[in-house]
Amino acid sequence: MTTKYKDTISDMNSLYSRLLHFQLIKDTRVEYLRAFESALGLNLPEPLIKNPRYIRVTSVWPLNEKGYTTEKKFRAYMLLYEEIMRDAGLLERRTDGGESDMDEGAFSRWP
Repeated sequence: MTTKYKDTISDMNSLYSRLLHFQLIKDTRVEYLRAFESALGLNLPEPLIKNPRYIRVTSVWPLNEKGYTTEKKFRAYMLLYEEIMRDAGLLERRTDGGESDMDEGAFSRWP
């Protein structure tokens, strides 16, 4: 039996890097956030629209259908995505030694 695999993490990482760039240059188009949400949703155990954090933030600060949003709202959505990725374990990385890259052992290997 052959297992099929689609690399959706690379797409998500690429789009997140682009979001950081757009935030830096203050290009706050809603379409960028929506594109990232599509990639993020593919990497979560449950649909993004069912995530309690997502529901809470989008009910208070909904995005426009298209066009631009405020810098404050763009940043709020970036923080929301970060929290959702952390909750899902998407930011928990491992070193070759099997340790998290955020633990004391990893820091001790730095020059």
